Amino acid sequence: MSTQDFTSKAWSFIEELQRKDERTMTVTDPVCGMQVDIQGAAAQEDDGGWAYFFCSAQCHRLFRANPERYVARAQPLAVSSTAKSERDDHGQG
Repeated sequence: MSTQDFTSKAWSFIEELQRKDERTMTVTDPVCGMQVDIQGAAAQEDDGGWAYFFCSAQCHRLFRANPERYVARAQPLAVSSTAKSERDDHGQG
């Protein structure tokens, strides 16, 4: 199974769980510690086979500059084939 096929199935599974439970899946931004809804994340970065989600473009830039600093405390998810676009705000809708 290709990474793209796996990613597509993983996202389908997550979306099905969210519909079933009427909840959103959140993870912790590895830079600032804020809880981030993965569907509304400002940015996503794939590193070492894992996907990290960010509340803002600022946190994403800090992570990209030095991922080793943040990876140890992160809660990664399965890799996505495309990164989400960034928002310039920090934690704002």
